[in-house]
Amino acid sequence: MLLHNRESYRFFIVLILFGFTIAPVSSQQIRTASQFLQRVSEEYAGFEDYMADIVFTTERERMVGTMYHRRPNLMNIEFTDPQDQFIITDGQFLRVHVPSLNTTLSQRLRTTADAPGGIATAEGLALLRRNFSVAFQASPELVGVNSTANYIEPVGPDTPVVNLRFDTSTPDEGYRQLIVSVDANYRIRRIVGTTVDLNRVQFDFTNIRVNQGLPDSRFEYVSPPASSTFEDFLFDSSN
Repeated sequence: MLLHNRESYRFFIVLILFGFTIAPVSSQQIRTASQFLQRVSEEYAGFEDYMADIVFTTERERMVGTMYHRRPNLMNIEFTDPQDQFIITDGQFLRVHVPSLNTTLSQRLRTTADAPGGIATAEGLALLRRNFSVAFQASPELVGVNSTANYIEPVGPDTPVVNLRFDTSTPDEGYRQLIVSVDANYRIRRIVGTTVDLNRVQFDFTNIRVNQGLPDSRFEYVSPPASSTFEDFLFDSSN
């Protein structure tokens, strides 16, 4: 199955959204992590769409796929492991298909902020600034990505990265810390998150491509044959 409980799934989505908001700049131009974060929003403003190969790892499972995102709130993750599993949103509904159960989880989204991609806006970045403190993990200098504290397993080469640490004091966020690793070409390579109950999750990003002109059809939902559907699996959309 995709994840083991609703809280873990929500954390999975939040980390993906957070990944769309980060784009590094030269550490020589940045004196503080807050300045880095400000430049991040300026850099990512030029990305109309984004695609990357991803590996999602927890201490109990590993998932592999390709992520597609188009501003402001379209997303599609097509998994090859588990085969035929997907997460897709058209900005109005978020749907997760779990082929091993022949089940689709569906969530009507109440606001832009609920939708994947919604955090990659001025409003979303303002939300980050309210709920997180940000610092360089050690310094603004490049280090090997596999030197990042608390990673679950190495994925790919030991790419040089700058590490940002985001901490939150808001229990409702579902997690307490994120370590975001960005390489010298200004692309995220890894996100490591620690939940409030001290579980860890890891995302690795490779083969990143931006502004490819992703078509509407990439984000259209086609119901799998004979799949059962469960509505409002994250929250009650009627409230």
